[in-house]
Amino acid sequence: MTTPTNDDGVVVKNTTITLPSLHMQDVSSLLTPEKLDGTNYVEWALNAQNKIQGRKRWGFISGTKAAPNDTNSEEYEAWEDDNCLIKSWLLDAMNKDIRSIFLRLPTTKEIWDMAKQTYSISQDASKSYQLYCEVISVRQNGSSVIYYWGKLQKLWQEIDAIDDCAMSCKADIEIYTTKINSQRVYIFLAGLDSSLDGVRGRVLATVPLPNLQVTYAMSHQPLDSTLPPNAPANSSPESLSIPTPQVEKEMNAGGLAIRAYIYSCSDRIKAEPANETIEHSMSAEVTPEH
Repeated sequence: MTTPTNDDGVVVKNTTITLPSLHMQDVSSLLTPEKLDGTNYVEWALNAQNKIQGRKRWGFISGTKAAPNDTNSEEYEAWEDDNCLIKSWLLDAMNKDIRSIFLRLPTTKEIWDMAKQTYSISQDASKSYQLYCEVISVRQNGSSVIYYWGKLQKLWQEIDAIDDCAMSCKADIEIYTTKINSQRVYIFLAGLDSSLDGVRGRVLATVPLPNLQVTYAMSHQPLDSTLPPNAPANSSPESLSIPTPQVEKEMNAGGLAIRAYIYSCSDRIKAEPANETIEHSMSAEVTPEH
Protein backbone atom coordinates (compact mmCIF):
# COMPACT_ATOMS: atom_id res chain seq x y z
CA MET A 1 0.00 0.00 0.00
CA THR A 2 1.48 3.38 -1.06
CA THR A 3 1.79 6.07 1.63
CA PRO A 4 0.64 9.49 0.32
CA THR A 5 3.37 12.19 0.28
CA ASN A 6 3.61 15.78 -0.91
CA ASP A 7 6.10 17.16 -3.45
CA ASP A 8 8.83 17.39 -0.77
CA GLY A 9 8.43 13.73 0.18
CA VAL A 10 6.73 14.48 3.49
CA VAL A 11 4.11 11.93 4.51
CA VAL A 12 0.61 13.41 4.38
CA LYS A 13 -1.74 12.22 7.12
CA ASN A 14 -5.33 11.46 6.13
CA THR A 15 -7.55 13.71 8.27
CA THR A 16 -10.98 12.86 6.86
CA ILE A 17 -13.74 13.94 9.27
CA THR A 18 -17.04 12.06 9.30
CA LEU A 19 -19.97 14.46 9.62
CA PRO A 20 -23.60 13.62 10.39
CA SER A 21 -25.34 12.30 7.27
CA LEU A 22 -27.44 15.03 5.67
CA HIS A 23 -29.42 14.29 2.54
CA MET A 24 -30.26 17.02 0.08
CA GLN A 25 -33.94 16.67 0.98
CA ASP A 26 -33.09 17.59 4.59
CA VAL A 27 -32.04 21.02 3.41
CA SER A 28 -34.17 21.76 0.38
CA SER A 29 -37.64 20.19 0.73
CA LEU A 30 -40.46 21.90 2.58
CA LEU A 31 -41.43 20.55 5.97
CA THR A 32 -45.18 20.96 5.40
CA PRO A 33 -47.41 21.60 2.36
CA GLU A 34 -48.86 24.70 4.03
CA LYS A 35 -47.26 27.11 6.47
CA LEU A 36 -48.56 27.51 10.00
CA ASP A 37 -50.93 30.48 10.01
CA GLY A 38 -52.54 30.11 13.44
CA THR A 39 -55.68 28.33 12.19
CA ASN A 40 -54.26 25.10 10.80
CA TYR A 41 -52.13 23.80 13.67
CA VAL A 42 -53.48 20.22 13.71
CA GLU A 43 -52.74 19.52 10.04
CA TRP A 44 -49.46 21.44 10.24
CA ALA A 45 -48.23 19.48 13.27
CA LEU A 46 -49.11 16.11 11.72
CA ASN A 47 -47.27 16.91 8.50
CA ALA A 48 -44.27 18.33 10.35
CA GLN A 49 -44.01 15.33 12.67
CA ASN A 50 -44.16 12.86 9.79
CA LYS A 51 -41.43 14.68 7.88
CA ILE A 52 -39.12 15.11 10.90
CA GLN A 53 -39.54 11.48 11.95
CA GLY A 54 -38.82 10.41 8.38
CA ARG A 55 -35.58 12.37 8.57
CA LYS A 56 -34.60 10.54 11.79
CA ARG A 57 -34.50 13.67 13.95
CA TRP A 58 -37.68 13.50 16.01
CA GLY A 59 -35.63 12.97 19.18
CA PHE A 60 -34.68 16.65 19.16
CA ILE A 61 -38.35 17.54 19.60
CA SER A 62 -39.41 14.66 21.86
CA GLY A 63 -36.46 15.37 24.16
CA THR A 64 -34.72 12.00 23.79
CA LYS A 65 -31.78 13.72 22.10
CA ALA A 66 -30.98 16.35 24.70
CA ALA A 67 -27.99 18.67 24.46
CA PRO A 68 -24.73 17.26 25.89
CA ASN A 69 -23.65 18.87 29.15
CA ASP A 70 -20.21 19.84 27.89
CA THR A 71 -20.82 22.78 25.58
CA ASN A 72 -17.20 22.68 24.43
CA SER A 73 -17.30 19.08 23.22
CA GLU A 74 -17.54 17.85 19.64
CA GLU A 75 -20.74 16.05 20.61
CA TYR A 76 -22.35 19.34 21.60
CA GLU A 77 -21.21 20.98 18.38
CA ALA A 78 -22.78 18.17 16.33
CA TRP A 79 -25.98 18.40 18.40
CA GLU A 80 -26.18 22.17 17.93
CA ASP A 81 -25.73 21.79 14.17
CA ASP A 82 -28.73 19.47 13.98
CA ASN A 83 -30.72 21.63 16.40
CA CYS A 84 -30.23 24.69 14.19
CA LEU A 85 -31.12 22.70 11.09
CA ILE A 86 -34.42 21.51 12.56
CA LYS A 87 -35.16 25.01 13.88
CA SER A 88 -34.83 26.28 10.33
CA TRP A 89 -37.28 23.64 9.11
CA LEU A 90 -39.87 24.68 11.69
CA LEU A 91 -39.41 28.42 11.19
CA ASP A 92 -39.54 28.11 7.40
CA ALA A 93 -42.85 26.26 7.82
CA MET A 94 -44.47 29.28 9.52
CA ASN A 95 -45.79 32.45 7.98
CA LYS A 96 -43.90 35.67 8.63
CA ASP A 97 -46.00 36.99 11.52
CA ILE A 98 -45.91 33.72 13.43
CA ARG A 99 -42.24 33.04 12.72
CA SER A 100 -41.24 36.23 14.52
CA ILE A 101 -42.78 34.88 17.75
CA PHE A 102 -40.52 31.80 17.79
CA LEU A 103 -37.39 33.13 16.12
CA ARG A 104 -35.36 33.67 19.31
CA LEU A 105 -36.17 30.42 21.07
CA PRO A 106 -32.94 28.40 21.46
CA THR A 107 -34.10 24.82 20.83
CA THR A 108 -36.42 22.99 18.49
CA LYS A 109 -38.23 21.44 21.45
CA GLU A 110 -39.07 24.86 22.87
CA ILE A 111 -40.39 26.00 19.49
CA TRP A 112 -42.53 22.89 19.13
CA ASP A 113 -43.91 22.99 22.68
CA MET A 114 -44.74 26.70 22.51
CA ALA A 115 -46.50 26.29 19.15
CA LYS A 116 -48.60 23.50 20.63
CA GLN A 117 -49.50 25.51 23.72
CA THR A 118 -50.31 28.58 21.65
CA TYR A 119 -52.37 27.12 18.83
CA SER A 120 -53.68 23.67 19.72
CA ILE A 121 -55.56 24.06 23.01
CA SER A 122 -57.73 26.94 21.84
CA GLN A 123 -58.57 25.10 18.62
CA ASP A 124 -59.33 21.62 19.89
CA ALA A 125 -62.91 22.19 21.09
CA SER A 126 -64.10 24.18 18.09
CA LYS A 127 -62.24 21.94 15.64
CA SER A 128 -63.64 18.78 17.22
CA TYR A 129 -67.15 20.21 17.07
CA GLN A 130 -66.71 21.09 13.41
CA LEU A 131 -65.36 17.62 12.55
CA TYR A 132 -68.14 15.79 14.39
CA CYS A 133 -70.74 17.93 12.63
CA GLU A 134 -69.19 16.99 9.30
CA VAL A 135 -69.07 13.29 10.17
CA ILE A 136 -72.75 13.03 11.06
CA SER A 137 -73.79 15.01 7.98
CA VAL A 138 -71.77 13.05 5.40
CA ARG A 139 -73.90 10.94 3.05
CA GLN A 140 -73.10 8.82 0.03
CA ASN A 141 -75.65 10.73 -2.09
CA GLY A 142 -75.07 8.73 -5.25
CA SER A 143 -71.28 8.86 -5.11
CA SER A 144 -69.15 5.72 -5.09
CA VAL A 145 -68.73 3.83 -1.84
CA ILE A 146 -64.98 4.33 -2.19
CA TYR A 147 -65.38 8.13 -2.28
CA TYR A 148 -67.83 8.12 0.64
CA TRP A 149 -65.55 5.83 2.68
CA GLY A 150 -62.51 8.00 1.98
CA LYS A 151 -64.32 11.14 3.11
CA LEU A 152 -65.28 9.55 6.42
CA GLN A 153 -61.80 8.14 6.95
CA LYS A 154 -60.22 11.56 6.51
CA LEU A 155 -62.56 13.09 9.09
CA TRP A 156 -62.01 10.27 11.58
CA GLN A 157 -58.25 10.55 11.25
CA GLU A 158 -58.47 14.26 12.03
CA ILE A 159 -60.66 13.53 15.04
CA ASP A 160 -58.22 10.90 16.31
CA ALA A 161 -55.37 13.39 15.97
CA ILE A 162 -57.19 15.89 18.20
CA ASP A 163 -58.77 13.56 20.75
CA ASP A 164 -56.21 12.71 23.41
CA CYS A 165 -57.51 9.67 25.25
CA ALA A 166 -54.53 8.38 27.21
CA MET A 167 -55.24 4.92 28.61
CA SER A 168 -52.89 2.38 30.17
CA CYS A 169 -55.17 -0.54 31.05
CA LYS A 170 -55.21 -3.04 28.17
CA ALA A 171 -58.77 -4.18 28.93
CA ASP A 172 -60.07 -0.61 28.96
CA ILE A 173 -58.30 0.13 25.68
CA GLU A 174 -60.00 -2.87 24.05
CA ILE A 175 -63.42 -1.83 25.38
CA TYR A 176 -62.94 1.75 24.21
CA THR A 177 -61.72 0.61 20.78
CA THR A 178 -64.75 -1.67 20.37
CA LYS A 179 -67.09 1.16 21.35
CA ILE A 180 -65.55 3.59 18.86
CA ASN A 181 -65.62 0.91 16.15
CA SER A 182 -69.35 0.30 16.71
CA GLN A 183 -70.13 4.01 16.56
CA ARG A 184 -68.26 4.40 13.29
CA VAL A 185 -69.89 1.34 11.75
CA TYR A 186 -73.31 2.84 12.53
CA ILE A 187 -72.29 6.18 11.03
CA PHE A 188 -70.97 4.51 7.87
CA LEU A 189 -74.14 2.44 7.46
CA ALA A 190 -76.42 5.41 8.12
CA GLY A 191 -74.89 7.37 5.26
CA LEU A 192 -75.15 4.65 2.62
CA ASP A 193 -77.69 5.05 -0.17
CA SER A 194 -80.98 3.15 0.06
CA SER A 195 -79.78 0.87 -2.74
CA LEU A 196 -77.45 -0.67 -0.15
CA ASP A 197 -80.15 -1.51 2.39
CA GLY A 198 -79.12 -5.14 2.05
CA VAL A 199 -75.63 -4.27 3.26
CA ARG A 200 -77.06 -2.58 6.32
CA GLY A 201 -79.12 -5.65 7.10
CA ARG A 202 -76.23 -8.08 6.72
CA VAL A 203 -73.91 -6.03 8.90
CA LEU A 204 -76.44 -5.39 11.67
CA ALA A 205 -77.45 -9.06 11.71
CA THR A 206 -73.85 -10.19 12.19
CA VAL A 207 -72.89 -11.07 15.76
CA PRO A 208 -70.56 -9.72 16.93
CA LEU A 209 -70.75 -6.54 14.91
CA PRO A 210 -67.99 -6.50 12.25
CA ASN A 211 -65.21 -3.98 12.53
CA LEU A 212 -65.16 -0.94 10.29
CA GLN A 213 -62.84 -2.40 7.65
CA VAL A 214 -64.91 -5.59 7.32
CA THR A 215 -68.08 -3.51 7.07
CA TYR A 216 -66.54 -1.53 4.23
CA ALA A 217 -65.55 -4.77 2.49
CA MET A 218 -69.10 -6.09 2.87
CA SER A 219 -70.44 -3.00 1.12
CA HIS A 220 -68.66 -4.22 -2.02
CA GLN A 221 -69.98 -7.78 -1.75
CA PRO A 222 -72.60 -8.61 -4.43
CA LEU A 223 -76.03 -8.89 -2.86
CA ASP A 224 -76.93 -12.11 -4.68
CA SER A 225 -73.90 -13.82 -3.12
CA THR A 226 -75.66 -13.73 0.25
CA LEU A 227 -78.55 -16.03 -0.70
CA PRO A 228 -78.51 -19.46 0.99
CA PRO A 229 -78.07 -22.49 -1.30
CA ASN A 230 -81.71 -23.64 -0.99
CA ALA A 231 -83.36 -20.22 -1.01
CA PRO A 232 -86.51 -19.88 -3.19
CA ALA A 233 -86.03 -18.16 -6.52
CA ASN A 234 -88.06 -15.13 -5.44
CA SER A 235 -86.08 -14.63 -2.24
CA SER A 236 -84.10 -11.43 -1.95
CA PRO A 237 -81.04 -10.70 0.18
CA GLU A 238 -82.91 -7.91 1.89
CA SER A 239 -85.77 -10.16 3.03
CA LEU A 240 -83.28 -12.63 4.46
CA SER A 241 -80.94 -10.19 6.14
CA ILE A 242 -83.21 -7.54 7.64
CA PRO A 243 -85.23 -8.81 10.62
CA THR A 244 -88.90 -7.76 10.82
CA PRO A 245 -90.07 -5.86 13.92
CA GLN A 246 -91.61 -9.08 15.30
CA VAL A 247 -88.37 -10.99 14.80
CA GLU A 248 -86.39 -8.21 16.47
CA LYS A 249 -88.82 -8.31 19.39
CA GLU A 250 -88.37 -12.05 19.84
CA MET A 251 -84.60 -11.82 19.46
CA ASN A 252 -84.39 -9.05 22.05
CA ALA A 253 -86.50 -11.15 24.41
CA GLY A 254 -83.72 -13.69 24.49
CA GLY A 255 -84.67 -16.32 21.92
CA LEU A 256 -84.65 -16.60 18.15
CA ALA A 257 -88.13 -17.68 17.08
CA ILE A 258 -87.64 -18.46 13.41
CA ARG A 259 -85.15 -19.92 10.99
CA ALA A 260 -82.92 -17.03 10.02
CA TYR A 261 -79.70 -16.87 8.08
CA ILE A 262 -77.10 -14.44 9.31
CA TYR A 263 -74.33 -13.68 6.91
CA SER A 264 -70.91 -12.26 7.44
CA CYS A 265 -68.24 -11.90 4.77
CA SER A 266 -66.57 -15.16 5.75
CA ASP A 267 -69.22 -17.53 7.11
CA ARG A 268 -72.91 -18.29 7.48
CA ILE A 269 -74.49 -19.03 10.85
CA LYS A 270 -77.76 -20.95 10.83
CA ALA A 271 -80.12 -20.47 13.79
CA GLU A 272 -82.69 -23.23 14.39
CA PRO A 273 -86.31 -22.44 15.53
CA ALA A 274 -86.91 -21.99 19.24
CA ASN A 275 -90.55 -23.18 19.08
CA GLU A 276 -92.93 -24.34 16.39
CA THR A 277 -95.83 -22.01 17.27
CA ILE A 278 -94.01 -18.78 16.57
CA GLU A 279 -92.29 -20.34 13.58
CA HIS A 280 -95.67 -21.24 12.07
CA SER A 281 -97.02 -17.72 12.60
CA MET A 282 -94.05 -16.22 10.82
CA SER A 283 -93.97 -18.70 7.93
CA ALA A 284 -95.43 -16.14 5.53
CA GLU A 285 -92.32 -14.02 5.96
CA VAL A 286 -89.56 -16.63 6.05
CA THR A 287 -89.94 -20.03 4.40
CA PRO A 288 -88.42 -22.80 6.54
CA GLU A 289 -86.29 -25.50 4.96
CA HIS A 290 -87.68 -28.99 4.38
